[in-house]
Amino acid sequence: MSETQTKWTSRWYVFTAILVSVYLAVSLAAFFGRLRQDSYNLKLFGDGVQFAVLAIAFLVIFRQTLLHEGRSRTFWLFMSFGALLWLLSESEWVWYELVKGTDVPDPSVGDVLLFIHTIPIMGALVLRAHALHDRRRQEIDTLDFLLLLLWWVFLYAFIIMPWQFTEVQAIGLAGQYYSILYFIENLVMIMIATRMWTRATGPWHTIYGYILLSGLFYALCSVMINLSIHGSALLGTYYTGSLYDVPLVAAMCFFVLVGLEKPIPESAAQVEPPLKTPREWPASLATLTLLAMPAIALGVSFFSEAPAPINDFRIKATLAVILALTFFVFLKQRLLNQEMKRLLQESQQSYINLRRMQDHLVNSEKLAALGQLVAGAAHEINNPLTAILGYSELVSGDAGVPEPTRSIAEKIGAQARRTKRLVSNLLSFAQQQPAAKGRVQVNSLLSNVLQLREPDLSNRKIHVKSGLDPDVPDVLGDGNHLLQVFLHIVNNAVDALQDVGGGILTVNSSFDAGRVVIEFSDTGPGIKDPTRIFDPFYTTKPIGKGTGLGLSVCYGIIQDHGGQINCFNNPNGGATFLIKLPPAPADAPPASESKATLEEAAATRG
Repeated sequence: MSETQTKWTSRWYVFTAILVSVYLAVSLAAFFGRLRQDSYNLKLFGDGVQFAVLAIAFLVIFRQTLLHEGRSRTFWLFMSFGALLWLLSESEWVWYELVKGTDVPDPSVGDVLLFIHTIPIMGALVLRAHALHDRRRQEIDTLDFLLLLLWWVFLYAFIIMPWQFTEVQAIGLAGQYYSILYFIENLVMIMIATRMWTRATGPWHTIYGYILLSGLFYALCSVMINLSIHGSALLGTYYTGSLYDVPLVAAMCFFVLVGLEKPIPESAAQVEPPLKTPREWPASLATLTLLAMPAIALGVSFFSEAPAPINDFRIKATLAVILALTFFVFLKQRLLNQEMKRLLQESQQSYINLRRMQDHLVNSEKLAALGQLVAGAAHEINNPLTAILGYSELVSGDAGVPEPTRSIAEKIGAQARRTKRLVSNLLSFAQQQPAAKGRVQVNSLLSNVLQLREPDLSNRKIHVKSGLDPDVPDVLGDGNHLLQVFLHIVNNAVDALQDVGGGILTVNSSFDAGRVVIEFSDTGPGIKDPTRIFDPFYTTKPIGKGTGLGLSVCYGIIQDHGGQINCFNNPNGGATFLIKLPPAPADAPPASESKATLEEAAATRG
């Protein structure tokens, strides 16, 4: 708790002690006859204090609604609603006793508001805002609260209202039923608050404790007031400002403390032990409620000895509440169906990702074996290539050899050197070398990547355009890893162009804003969702054709080099990959130390 918050809470403790003490002194003076029990001043004091405290409670609790988000905000909204209903019921006493100068009528709207005000507080407690929850369940939990509200409204309308608002009016009997039902309601609220208080920790433990303390004092004063109204009181008849109001004022002051707690961040939500089975009691309770209402109505129709207007009112109230309850159950079922659909889709996606991971593991084993085979074959091919290159140089350099023969020997040597570069590229890509970073010539890597794919591009009607800036500075990196990135992007572009029967692949390099920029652009069909292209396992290829890990690995390599890689669709069709790398510092080791360039690798194996 912050220092300011602690100061306000401490001040409210002192204010509560003083206010309750003063209220007790005034009530004792009225009890012993020093003040007239029906005087306007006593009513002004009693109603004014209660209205002011409840107004403060509503304001501080509603303020918490503005400071919280998610499930915590829903908790404070429910608490604010309960505080507002309590304040409105007290406003009725202020209106009749202080403004109109008459007694509060019986029955009154305030009785209904007072009965209902406990239900939002129970709904707030049932939310379990102290624990971690899925945000998507918030709508379902709100519907659970509405089901709870309708159930208590049904009980009030079924048990109490027929004796208040029909031609067979029995106010005394309605008051007795009201006292019993209201006591049960407060007892249920206290039980729920006790449960939450024992399970929560930290600031939520304190908040639930204040709610519990307020509920205990309120239940005590409620029982005493109802007993006094029905002539069974020990402290005389109830009147505003009597001793019965002392625990009521204390309950209101403790209710204010609920809203004086500092805002609780969502990170403070505690992780409760996982449940072995999902919580089924809300759905079971809703089903039980739907079954209980018509059962109660049928029982009244056949077995009740109450007058016909009473039973008729009860049946109509039951049908109305069943209609509303069915509507909310339908909404809840619809939300549950949507949640089930989402879970099934996530399960299906997880299964697809698992299949792709399995394919990736299999492909990794195949690639590892293929790499060993390629490396061995390349070394074997290098030996005859070296001999061919040597003999061609001897023939082309011999002055005694005729000119046509020397020309053929030079062509043989050129093709042998080209073949040797291709073999060196295969060797460099197949071997797994540690990431030894040094100065790397980006243009050299790009040229070798294009040379590596050049033999099969013309057969696929794919044309390559390159615009490599010769003034591009070197970058600090691992040549083999960057080669892997460039080659993977080119392979993806070639696959995309092949799907549309060919096209143009453009590779550019430049230096802009202190960064080396490499751009791969194609005229293919484009990418379905560029925002997800670097996500692991995301791929538009069918299972067995791609694992969705290649671009994710490329993203990690570029990030490791301190660069950026982005992808977007071109306005005229096709896709563009944009890579930005920082230039190498002046004191970076040369490329020869990191074996970064493929030319040096080829020369070493020559």
